[in-house]
Amino acid sequence: MAASKIVIVDDQREVTRVLRSGLESLEQELHISEFLSGEEAWLELSRGDVDLLISDVRLPGMTGFDLMTRLRGRNPAAKVILISGAAEQKIRQQVAQAGADGFFFKPIDLPDFLDAVERCLGMVGTILPSELDLERQQAEVEAEEEREARSLADLVADLRTELNAKAVLLVGDRGQALVRAGTVPNPEIEAQVLPTLLPTFIASLKIARYLGKPRPESLFTLNGETFSLALSHVGDGYALVAVLQSLEPAELPKIAKGLFGADQEVLQHLAKLGVAPASAEPKPEPEPEPEDLPIDAELDALFSKPAAVKSSDADAFWESSSQKAASPSVASGDALSYDQALQLGLAPPES
Repeated sequence: MAASKIVIVDDQREVTRVLRSGLESLEQELHISEFLSGEEAWLELSRGDVDLLISDVRLPGMTGFDLMTRLRGRNPAAKVILISGAAEQKIRQQVAQAGADGFFFKPIDLPDFLDAVERCLGMVGTILPSELDLERQQAEVEAEEEREARSLADLVADLRTELNAKAVLLVGDRGQALVRAGTVPNPEIEAQVLPTLLPTFIASLKIARYLGKPRPESLFTLNGETFSLALSHVGDGYALVAVLQSLEPAELPKIAKGLFGADQEVLQHLAKLGVAPASAEPKPEPEPEPEDLPIDAELDALFSKPAAVKSSDADAFWESSSQKAASPSVASGDALSYDQALQLGLAPPES
């Protein structure tokens, strides 16, 4: 088996020597080269394939990132471990996003470093992701969330242009603005008007469902002297609010079409961000149990059956109803019979 070729780059000679000593303790056949600058190291890297590059991130002139980019362009299979004396979390994130195979802050923990080298060169196997892999995955998740947020902002901005509005806001159920495009002409709109208006507007969902609209398509408008508002639902807990210069009756179809057309797309963006359900379809209310129905409802249920009503069913119904409506039994120990009341003088004699 050919010796693995390793290049170490750091502008501090003592660092390269410590790393070389550690690598030599692995008792593997290794060909190790040390360099104090990126330019010197690149001359060596460009001469032939290298199995592993170990480089400081911050070098005078050509940086560790530059070396990694050039090496990967020439030899995509080469492994790279970057190190840094600046203990800043943003550097770790930059390294993860750049695609390095390992990263260490100085002073380097030598056992962990040697373990990373062995994994990079295939000397040992592992099924666990490296810390840098986890960092990279987290960075990808955060980048995706940022892209979704930008897309949502772009959607609201495009809607503002379409409606020729002063501003368009995506608002939560308490009136707080989550996304805003444009300038609101009066700060009291966000501070006072929307927090007062939105809870009632969201509650109108119940009315829409009574009217047979699980996805409400209601447009609520308020006309003012200097500006006007148009609101439409987004799911169960959000609203799109357009702040308009004026609100003429002839413009209502255009405004309704724009707001209604955007609601589902906005809801999908919110669902991807994990802050809203993908669908606003209501859950059906459970049917009441038969024993909980009032007498009138029982009667309606009885006569609404498609089959003919049997006389035995009707007799059973009236018997049950009379039992429910009956007064307490006279056999109760707390009641007097007529004869007892007559003997006590509490009842008039029979005529």
